[in-house]
Amino acid sequence: MSFFERLKTAAAAEWRAYTGHRFTDAMADGSLAEAPIALAEVQAYAFAAYCGGAELASALGRQDEAVQLQEAADRLKQRFESAFWLEDRGTYALALDAGKRPCSVRASNAGHVLLAGLASPERARRVAETLMSSDSFSGWGIRTLAEGEPRYNPIAYHNGTIWPQDNALIAMGLSRYGLKQPVLRLLQGLFDAAQLMTDRRLPELFCGFPRRPGTGPTSYPVACSPQAWASAAVFAVLGAALGISFAPARRQIRFSAPQLPSSVGELRLSNLRLGEAFDHPRRRARVDVHAQLVGQLLRVERAARKVPLANFQRGNFPPAVIHAKHQIFALFIFFNVCKIKHFSTFTLPFILTSSPLVWVPFALII
Repeated sequence: MSFFERLKTAAAAEWRAYTGHRFTDAMADGSLAEAPIALAEVQAYAFAAYCGGAELASALGRQDEAVQLQEAADRLKQRFESAFWLEDRGTYALALDAGKRPCSVRASNAGHVLLAGLASPERARRVAETLMSSDSFSGWGIRTLAEGEPRYNPIAYHNGTIWPQDNALIAMGLSRYGLKQPVLRLLQGLFDAAQLMTDRRLPELFCGFPRRPGTGPTSYPVACSPQAWASAAVFAVLGAALGISFAPARRQIRFSAPQLPSSVGELRLSNLRLGEAFDHPRRRARVDVHAQLVGQLLRVERAARKVPLANFQRGNFPPAVIHAKHQIFALFIFFNVCKIKHFSTFTLPFILTSSPLVWVPFALII
């Protein structure tokens, strides 16, 4: 079974990963990475598609297809771990080149491997340590490319800047493995950065200079603001910290090991919805949530009782079950990966970090 690769065409003069890294710069020694390129995050998206497809097939009673899809996911996982892991760097390679040589670069792309659940638990912890080291984490957020890499530049558009939506997807991946402390550091860093931005609004990206006392983050001069996926990143990181998931069949909104930074003592979520109520077509299932730090514990209470809340306790929980919207997203990725020539990773983060209202149109499009 080969990896999912992207072939060079006349329309693509440069190789770009999810964050836009130029593949001419991707090798550790600065040499050219030759096509075809197998990106780490594309393997992760394909893995999520296989797993989501298997779950959907099983729910539809198509057990043979479910087994085939899950076996494909397992094979991809085994090959990926063998080919992409960089033991000496504590992370996954950015990509494999035509000769299946790893692009030995510490980049934020490895966080997307956690997002999809492709990493083993032990290696997920190693990746988290690498991403939260001072070379990668500036104090405001995780850089697209770690300090010390040959092409690192804190003011380069893709080679050292900080993208809020990239950090949001990484936070979701960290939360999936129960790594809440890094999530809280990301939430705190982005929260502090937003306080110093114009209109307290996170832009498309900002520069990757280290955080220093008495100074704020350095703006990227031509960053879009407002920017859709940067706006959605706020909710994604918060959801990762609170461990929010949904169980529609049980009419439950779940909070798995919810936590907040110590500086955020209280939080209110209003009108948190779970689709349509099951008992009355005109009444929506919704709940108002109040989260408050009490000493070292986060107390989560509901202000309305139309929908029960489950899994309040603080502690170590297994990864949350795939959300219904993740299943829809799995189909979206599956169709795109199968038609790899039409695949564009730049569409993914906006969908992943958007509200459920955005998921349905994308599901209908495919």
